[in-house]
Amino acid sequence: IKEGSTVGMAGNNTRGVPVYAPPCPPPEHVPTRHRYVFRLFALDVELAVPRGSAKPLVMQAMQGHVLAEASLIGTYERS
Repeated sequence: IKEGSTVGMAGNNTRGVPVYAPPCPPPEHVPTRHRYVFRLFALDVELAVPRGSAKPLVMQAMQGHVLAEASLIGTYERS
């Protein structure tokens, strides 16, 4: 992927829409600190899945194509 270019598409988030939703635990969530896991995968192909695909379909399509992966675990606390 060339620097500054955009490749691919957004899949559905946990709210069921294909856009990035920043960390924000529900107001009723106790404790107010919530953990988020971000996973990045390097693939050897561009996946042929429809826009807005949910995680299970994407993970299935990735099988056999993962070259490397990384994880970042962060926390967010509502003040």
